[in-house]
Amino acid sequence: MTRTRSRSREEEHKSTMSNLVKALNESLNDTRFRRLAGVLLLFIVTPYLIVAFSSYIFTWRSDMSIVKEQGLSLLFQSKEEVVNWLGRFGAVISHLFIYNWFGITSYFFVLIFFLTGFKLMFGISLLPVKRSLKHSFFFLVWLSITLGYIFKIISISEEARHLMGGAFGIRCDLWLQGLLGSIGTGFLLVFVFIVYLIVSFDVSFNWFNTKGVTVPIKEASITTANKDRDTVMDNIISPLSINIEHPKANIAAISALINATTNTF
Repeated sequence: MTRTRSRSREEEHKSTMSNLVKALNESLNDTRFRRLAGVLLLFIVTPYLIVAFSSYIFTWRSDMSIVKEQGLSLLFQSKEEVVNWLGRFGAVISHLFIYNWFGITSYFFVLIFFLTGFKLMFGISLLPVKRSLKHSFFFLVWLSITLGYIFKIISISEEARHLMGGAFGIRCDLWLQGLLGSIGTGFLLVFVFIVYLIVSFDVSFNWFNTKGVTVPIKEASITTANKDRDTVMDNIISPLSINIEHPKANIAAISALINATTNTF
């Protein structure tokens, strides 16, 4: 009995999950749902995150203590005042993205939401969405760690390091420096970036290869110019076959010289 009940429960769970997946697929294929999602991302989420993140850059010193102490409960504390331009929710969401996650590289989320919302609403891709997601994800991770690494070398305050690289970048940098050391971490970050350029953009780095570019072109142009000059001189000199014994022939030669010069130039 217990086995049959457990099997029936598993079957019910699987059926409910399959129904949810079907409903989700139907809603994603519905044009009205896609347009509503595009409006939400394009006109609500994107501008809200831009303003919240930009405000956090200027007001993080004033709001950080309150947000760190109360966390999400700050949203329900009507008596608490924050300096963020978008109020308590703006302070909490920007602190989450920038301080606790990826630092100022969180602006890549704005780019992703904007491109996705524009695609869903208008059906037009300003940039290839999949490629943009791939590149944005790389820079989100790599630049966060790199900024955490750089600003640790500069020896700025811990809060300012969280502003630049976020908690994710700082913790990854600490782990890498414990594993490879400071110099090894720097070499690894440069190596990863070069590999990314080669794989994504097929960069060849043939900046110093000037072999066979200028000299043959110059020689060919000089040779062509010499041939043209010789042809011109032949056209000019050939009519000057002056016959001293026949004056009329001399007049004809001079006339031919004038015609040849006019036709040449």
